[in-house]
Amino acid sequence: MLPRVNREHAEKTMSGPDPQRLREYRQRADLKRCRNLVQARLPTELADRFRRYMQANGLNKNQALISIARNYARCEANAEQLRQLQQWITDNKAAVDRANAEAEKKK
Repeated sequence: MLPRVNREHAEKTMSGPDPQRLREYRQRADLKRCRNLVQARLPTELADRFRRYMQANGLNKNQALISIARNYARCEANAEQLRQLQQWITDNKAAVDRANAEAEKKK
């Protein structure tokens, strides 16, 4: 037994979608699909290093890029901690120097 066909629906779909709606749909789909997409053209030397990194670690391109991005983020976080530690050391040294100078004046 054949399914019942809605003639009005069939005529709309057979004539093709509205070009404006189709364009908007494709734009939304591209935004969803490409939001996390990253592409780059690397200089030859850097591309060679990237390939060696992939092979040495048994990674595909996507895994290698994720690994590199995570390592970079970790390094950035460590750098920020080091900057804060250096500032803390500088501030404490200045406080100790002031305290020592005041103690010398009182003698």
